[in-house]
Amino acid sequence: MSTESKKIVEILCKAMKQEEIVLSHELTAKIIKIIKENEKKEIKKYPLIPCLSKATTVEEQIYKIVEEIFEVIGAFLRKNRANKTNEEMALELIDVQTACETLLTQMGYDEKEKNLLRYTVIMKNALRGYYQ
Repeated sequence: MSTESKKIVEILCKAMKQEEIVLSHELTAKIIKIIKENEKKEIKKYPLIPCLSKATTVEEQIYKIVEEIFEVIGAFLRKNRANKTNEEMALELIDVQTACETLLTQMGYDEKEKNLLRYTVIMKNALRGYYQ
């Protein structure tokens, strides 16, 4: 298991302890299998690029995230009224992701740390059965 995977397991165990989740041997084996499979995969994607050109505080960036969420809701309502496609709403969702990425960067997380956090959330969701 790579150093990064070991770090993910460490973070995941800490998160599970906080939520009082107990691992069975079966669940532990499942986690290790997922980690090993993901170490082999190389997913090509466009990265989220933080928007740091406008200097904002963490608080202002949180308000920006909320604003973007309201834009998603607006796009959803317009889509339902006019039988439009999902594209406008999808673009607004990417804006939410970008605003969140910006906040994480403002908080001092580098790409490696953000990927570790993302993977930890994926593993927590897998433990909760969200991917089945």
